[in-house]
Amino acid sequence: MSNPATVHHIPQPTPDIPRFEGREVSYVVIKISGVGKVQMEETTVFSMDDLVRLVGEYRCVGVNFKEDRDGQIYREQTVVPKEIDTCPWDPDDPTDTGILRAPTGGF
Repeated sequence: MSNPATVHHIPQPTPDIPRFEGREVSYVVIKISGVGKVQMEETTVFSMDDLVRLVGEYRCVGVNFKEDRDGQIYREQTVVPKEIDTCPWDPDDPTDTGILRAPTGGF
């Protein structure tokens, strides 16, 4: 019996993913690369361990096909941020800033 921590899920090929050089592509990985400035008030302060909800626009700058350790081909898409903003957790709450403060108070 194998150790559950070492068992890897192998996604099934999806017809929506274009083939690569005639081979089935099993899944897609999206990598975020680069730095983007968050559009927010200049007085907004984050503390350590705060959870911040962000939404953004990204541009795809790279598409590569790789093979994982199980021999599955996957599509790796790299995106870079163009614009990022905080997003409220509860859009109906006018006081929701998109920041959940850490219970420890941070610094």
